[in-house]
Amino acid sequence: METRGAFGDFDGDGYLDLAIFYSQRDEGDSPRDNTVVHEVHYGPLARDLSSDRIGTIRIGSSSFVYEARAIDTNHDGRAELEVFQSGGDGSVSRHLGRQDTGGVYVSR
Repeated sequence: METRGAFGDFDGDGYLDLAIFYSQRDEGDSPRDNTVVHEVHYGPLARDLSSDRIGTIRIGSSSFVYEARAIDTNHDGRAELEVFQSGGDGSVSRHLGRQDTGGVYVSR
């Protein structure tokens, strides 16, 4: 199992949020759903990175996450979540997520 995370202000409230993934590396050519945790912890974050508000990361595939990072592609001051996942046959797929009601939606 491996953990990946990214800090960014996904909801635009001025506090850093933490998007976190916990998944098992794929074995073979066919990715399988094995992301045990994919959620966002909204700021303000405590010293142990816990928070009072947790939202979901709705993602089309729960395959292994190689990397997650926060970027502001449209320069609106809110971070988007860029996720790189197993795509099958040794490939890596890139997906972009934006805050919506109750969490972050990652489009394919």
